[in-house]
Amino acid sequence: MASESPTPPKSNVLLVLFPGFNTLDMNGPYEVLQRSADASVFTVTVASETDITTSVEGVQVKVSSRGSPSAAQRLINWITF
Repeated sequence: MASESPTPPKSNVLLVLFPGFNTLDMNGPYEVLQRSADASVFTVTVASETDITTSVEGVQVKVSSRGSPSAAQRLINWITF
């Protein structure tokens, strides 16, 4: 009798943005993780110090709103893909 393989644990991945970041530094890891065979085990979150962060290429990444932020979330704003 073949045994079923266990479900892999979820992995949380944090991508930190800063003013003047290179879009490849965000998009590269995100694409690799989402296209992997086990993409469902990754939760990718992007953190930024400001509501809108502009890359060196001029791309603006805006924070999604999630209600009233806690004290910790006021320090770092979150966006989840």
